[in-house]
Amino acid sequence: MASRTMKQPVPSSKKVAQVQSRPWVLWLVVLMLVITGIGALPNGWGLITDPSGASLGMSTEWLSAPIFPNFFVPGLFLFSVIGLGSLLVALLIIWRPDWRWAQALNPVRAQHWVWTAAMGIGLALMVWITVQMLSVKFFSWLQPTFFLTGAATMIIMALPAVRRYFKA
Repeated sequence: MASRTMKQPVPSSKKVAQVQSRPWVLWLVVLMLVITGIGALPNGWGLITDPSGASLGMSTEWLSAPIFPNFFVPGLFLFSVIGLGSLLVALLIIWRPDWRWAQALNPVRAQHWVWTAAMGIGLALMVWITVQMLSVKFFSWLQPTFFLTGAATMIIMALPAVRRYFKA
C-alpha cells in the first residue's frame, strides 16, 4: 500500500508577518491602560454627577482657569476619553481587529489603526494631566504618575518590535 503525502502550502511572507507573536511589552501597556481606566471611571462619574466636586473632596475654588466654572466638563472628559477610552484601547490591543473602516480613518497608514489609537490615548493622558496641572490649584503624586503612564504608553508603542507587530 503506497503512502500518500499531501504537500502543505508554504505560507507567504505576508501571512508569516500576520501571525507574528505579540511582544510581551504590550501586556504592560494593557495593564497600565486598565489601571488608568478603572481609576478614571468612578472619578469622572463623580465629577459628572456632582460638578462641584464636593463628593470627591474637591472644591471649585481649586479651578484657576476661567474656562471651567465647575468640574462637569473635566469629569466628562475623564470618564469618556481617559476612562472608557483607556479600557477600549486595552481591549483592542489584545483583540487587534482588522476593521477596514477604522484603517481607512487612520492617519498613520503604515501602522494598524489600533497602534494609532494606543498612541492617541497615551497623548490624551499626557495632555489631560498637563491641562489639569495648569488649571487646578492642586497637586498630587498621581499627576506625574499618570503623565509618565501616558509617556510610557507612547514609548512602548514606538518600540521597533511593537511597530512591526502593528504594521498595516
